Amino acid sequence: MRVTAPVRIDVSGGWPDSDPYREEFGGCVFNAALALRVAAYLDDSGNFIISPQKVPPNSSLGASAAFRACCLALSNPKLLEDEKDLVRRVWLYENRVLKQRAGLQDEAAAIYGGVNLWKFGSGEVPSTYDPEATAKLIQNTPIPRDRAQHLEERLILINTNENHLSSNIHTEVFGPDVYQKNIPYIQKMSRIAPQMAKNITDEQTMGKLINRTWDLQKSLHSTIETNTMRHLQKAMAGSCLGWRALGAAGGGCVMCYGNKEQMIAQYQKIQQDFPNTQLIPVEFDYKGIKMAA
Repeated sequence: MRVTAPVRIDVSGGWPDSDPYREEFGGCVFNAALALRVAAYLDDSGNFIISPQKVPPNSSLGASAAFRACCLALSNPKLLEDEKDLVRRVWLYENRVLKQRAGLQDEAAAIYGGVNLWKFGSGEVPSTYDPEATAKLIQNTPIPRDRAQHLEERLILINTNENHLSSNIHTEVFGPDVYQKNIPYIQKMSRIAPQMAKNITDEQTMGKLINRTWDLQKSLHSTIETNTMRHLQKAMAGSCLGWRALGAAGGGCVMCYGNKEQMIAQYQKIQQDFPNTQLIPVEFDYKGIKMAA
């Protein structure tokens, strides 16, 4: 038995799907599942094995939630019959059992696949099986593949390979001294997500929305943008219409939006100045979580 699931690109950022903001206000995010998959399986001796396959560690691609979705499905394959409830269960495991702050979108992208606008409702995440409440909590609008292709053809990812722990940055952003200040920034990010879904084929508008999101994201806490990100963005200037770091940031991948050939050519020119970085191919995944014998 083997279960695999994709990681994700959080195109509009990650904060509106995270508590306490999500619980208080609800929030929207726009993301794309990436054709890099993690796996969980049983070996010949019945041992439980997890494998990142080709997903780099600490890459801000939501691999932790994808792993946990695979592990829960492997332990009980019937959970694959209700995708929204599986999203709920992964969130509870991360936030309630492991006590790690995390949003809902990573497991949602891993389980559903595709490119989606997500609307996560306010209120408590149900602690027990409740299909009606979970359906109100988790709502998605899939983007047709022909429209999503426009985005796919204009993205590259650069992994900074800087170690970080997203739950630590969540603690900083939602800390008692700064959370109230950050609410307006996160509200604006939530409003940008539907605009991205609407304008996905408008190159100029998408570039501006991505840059606006990055400005808002950086406003949340000083640790979100690293020196490497700052210097890398400057070195890539002129080749990108849009730029932002993925996930909670503080390390991991940055996303560049624009003419893919030009961006790759520019990265190849400056790569020797950033020897610890690597280019990650962008191909969207539409399969979501899958089990095979």
